[in-house]
Amino acid sequence: WSASKLVEQYACARSQRALFGAYRTIVVASDHMRREYERQGVPSHRVMVNPLFPLELPTSPAPMPDEFRVVFLGRMTALKGGDVLIHAMALASREVGVGLHLTLAGDGPNRQAWQALSASLGLDAVFPGWLEGPERTDLYRGASLVAVPSVWPEPFGLTGLEGGAHGAPAVAFDVGGIDTWLHDGVNGWLVSPRAGAEGLARALVAAFRDRAALRARREGARRVAEEFSLTRHVDALEQILWHAAAREAAS
Repeated sequence: WSASKLVEQYACARSQRALFGAYRTIVVASDHMRREYERQGVPSHRVMVNPLFPLELPTSPAPMPDEFRVVFLGRMTALKGGDVLIHAMALASREVGVGLHLTLAGDGPNRQAWQALSASLGLDAVFPGWLEGPERTDLYRGASLVAVPSVWPEPFGLTGLEGGAHGAPAVAFDVGGIDTWLHDGVNGWLVSPRAGAEGLARALVAAFRDRAALRARREGARRVAEEFSLTRHVDALEQILWHAAAREAAS
């Protein structure tokens, strides 16, 4: 809410925007971001989509955990929707009659508020802070679902795809570039943002009650993660660079 910071960031954004005309090609991770650049006046033929990839792809996915566990990883700000997820988990727990477990890994200005909200709703939730390396891997491997409850248009939403590399399907709102990698009924549950916490809770209940559907989407999560590989990304980037160089030579 700092006026000076607002002016500073606006000036920075204007200076970045002024450079768009000098770029021969702009590479983005999703169709959503392509549309955003086009909305700012960049010709469509100069915006190339090359999706991101999971940094870790183990030889085999993890087995489905016995206990139903939902995992959130990210910065704890209002835009990331952690409070919506907490409300959804509480609703789902009441619906199924079991206290569903939630891990919210990360940190940020909303962490204390989310902890207080979880406690007030009697939710089985833990907040381990930022996790890296083996601890992060173990969290993904022990997840039944990776939740991406962002309420703003995520440019991509990489944590869901990272979870898929370990066999964990995702549940997320259909915002921004999420639908680049999350396909409802294939590798998770894609929820309309208009449905809010209630819609997210319905997806959680469906995942909890239908083990066959959850297992199938775990297999789909791994398949999709393999499709979004580092090799595919680098090959596509190489082609983009060659085409940009060819246009330069032709001009």
